[in-house]
Amino acid sequence: KFQEKSTLMRIAFIVIFSLFYFWANAQEFTVEGILQDSIENPVPYATATLLNPQDSVMRYFGISNKEGRFKMKKVEQGDYLLQVAYLGFDTYYREVSIKGDLNLETIVLKEKSTTLAGAEVTAEQIPILIKKDTVEYNAGSFKVKKDADVEELLSRLPGIEVDEDGKIKAQGKEVNKVLVDGKEFFGDDPKMATKNLPADAIKKVQVYDKKSDAAEFTGVDDGERNKTINLKLKEDRKKGYFGNISAGYGTDNRYESKLNINRFTKKYQLSTIGQLNNTNQSGFSFGESVNFAGGMSRLMSGGSFNIGGGLPINRGAADGFTRTGAIGANLNTDIGKKTKLTASYFYNNVLRESESNSARQDFIGESTFFTDEISDQENRNANHRASLRLKSDLDSMQRLVVSGNLSFRDAEFQSNSFKEVFTAARLLENDSDRKNSSQSNSLNFDLMASYMLKFKKKGRSASLEASLNNSNSSSEGLLQSLNRLNLLEPDDTIVEDLLQNQEENQGQLGYKTRLNYVEPLGKKRYAEFAYEHRNRSTESERNVFDVLPTPVYNPDFSNAFNNDYFYNVLGFNFRKNRESFKYSLGLDVQQSTLKGDIITQDIQLERNFRFLLPKATMQMQISQSQNWRMNYSTQIREPSLNELQPVVNNNDPLNQYLGNPNLNPEYTHRLNTSYNLFDQFSFTSLFVFATATLTKDKIVRSQTIDSLFRRTTVPLNVDDVFDARINASFSTPLKFMGAKLRLRAGLNFVEDRVVLNEVESGVDRWRN
Repeated sequence: KFQEKSTLMRIAFIVIFSLFYFWANAQEFTVEGILQDSIENPVPYATATLLNPQDSVMRYFGISNKEGRFKMKKVEQGDYLLQVAYLGFDTYYREVSIKGDLNLETIVLKEKSTTLAGAEVTAEQIPILIKKDTVEYNAGSFKVKKDADVEELLSRLPGIEVDEDGKIKAQGKEVNKVLVDGKEFFGDDPKMATKNLPADAIKKVQVYDKKSDAAEFTGVDDGERNKTINLKLKEDRKKGYFGNISAGYGTDNRYESKLNINRFTKKYQLSTIGQLNNTNQSGFSFGESVNFAGGMSRLMSGGSFNIGGGLPINRGAADGFTRTGAIGANLNTDIGKKTKLTASYFYNNVLRESESNSARQDFIGESTFFTDEISDQENRNANHRASLRLKSDLDSMQRLVVSGNLSFRDAEFQSNSFKEVFTAARLLENDSDRKNSSQSNSLNFDLMASYMLKFKKKGRSASLEASLNNSNSSSEGLLQSLNRLNLLEPDDTIVEDLLQNQEENQGQLGYKTRLNYVEPLGKKRYAEFAYEHRNRSTESERNVFDVLPTPVYNPDFSNAFNNDYFYNVLGFNFRKNRESFKYSLGLDVQQSTLKGDIITQDIQLERNFRFLLPKATMQMQISQSQNWRMNYSTQIREPSLNELQPVVNNNDPLNQYLGNPNLNPEYTHRLNTSYNLFDQFSFTSLFVFATATLTKDKIVRSQTIDSLFRRTTVPLNVDDVFDARINASFSTPLKFMGAKLRLRAGLNFVEDRVVLNEVESGVDRWRN
């Protein structure tokens, strides 16, 4: 037996060694050449590709440098079709047989000529084509599995990355807009297009930096850029029906199903999408419109703060087990030659179940205590969202844009938790057994209209913008809590048995008007003047009733509060635009007024604030593949309603929260700088981003812990909190193994202030 085992081990060793030897010594060669035009000038940024002769699928590619040289490494032995493409030149084809390193020497490209009579149009598949600031991919040159979605197609394209959450990076920058034939698809959520449209419907993928709507209309570059992907459809998909339906079932009763049906014509695009699964999958982004626990979660958790280090309630779709159902429709249509309409409706219903455990250690001076907590939650959230956008060019000098959004949310929330507090000797001091349940709903809408006007003098323009938003929410909840305090002293043990009904109603109405004027000063210099007026009115009412022994209104935990914020902002900005260098300097003067009325306590508040808000931007295009940007800004953050309300939240009697009506707004200086490198020859990208903020009157959580280890949290203003961070990401394709190398690193330093038992201390934190 020993000899048999020894023989088998030798055979296995020989097989493994042989496989490794053949892999390490596989015949791979280099293909290179020089591209020139008819007068022997080099042709840079042209794409040289080796295609499979059978199906024209791309195998290897290279992009010519400034000298017109291209090189493809690690090319396997075989027969290929060489294709060389560049905008403005006829596509060059040549059959090549690779048996060793191949130097094609000089290839002369012919300028494209247009013949009106007898012209013959043939279809070409150019895998990658660079058009100034746009990189265009031919979808048919990249293999994906049958019934794949656009997300899988994007992950195969050089220079594009898709992470596990569906976020897209192109040329080192995050993509925040995906268009379909230049038109919006279910608003600004990129995942709606990438996760729902079939890959086989896409002809080309275009990646570029999109300017702002104002810059595109007026021709004056304001420096704003959004990394954008435009999905160009195949011609046969622009008319008629296309789509797919898929379904699957697996072990543990897991299931997935998706639906996508499209009806496109020359005048309109109509798309319907749907899904149903219990595998934590979603075809959309989980944002404010998909807030799992609804409004009551904030009520149950003590406002916007994570009190006492307890576990946050809203964490995202990936935690726990999530069941998702969704359906929606999107319409793009042209109303005449100058007017475009986009409308969409989307409904989703999400149920999430989760369990969590946490352990916490607190230090107070020389003493310490421990907190252990176990909890389970169930959240159901149903959302209806509808949007409408109308854009009309009244004539060549005027544009009108009107848009609106309407959403309705209905949510249910249940939570059970058990918490224990121990002394340093791990002796049980307190415990708390809580059950929370709630139902909530909200209705929100917003309207926006903007009018842009260009004058005869080039660069002179004016715009007027007005918006209105309204939100209303209501919540009803039940809190059941059994708390035992001071368990180490049986004779002095405190037992609190709570059963409370809690109701909350909130409403907010806001509007904004903004007038903007741009005057050209010559030599690509511009002066910009702006005036803005904003108002935000909020009403909040919270009623708490003690159920035991009989329902009684509890004024200590109830509150009614109204407040109004008024803003007036006058701004000036000087801008200079050059091809390789742009900068702007500006200053805003903001005057704001806060008026509040705490009805239940008969307290009136009125406070006035005046701030100077300087700003500056710089942009440098170092080369076609490198750029550097810097942005300095200042901003104000007013205290939230939950931070201002002087009412105790007792949902966790061991960790109570109390608002502070005397808070000042935060004043923040922020400096951002970024360096971006994208090598179009190797599709290697490097992105470095650094930011630093200095905040005056920073709102922090002041905590007081009594002798029974009960914690009370109150927001307070402190001075000079500093936060700095740097992040870098590097990506390059590993062609020899058909993979991508991605490296990410980050470092964060925070110089913070902590207030514990009325003692303020400085805290330095490093994170990576």
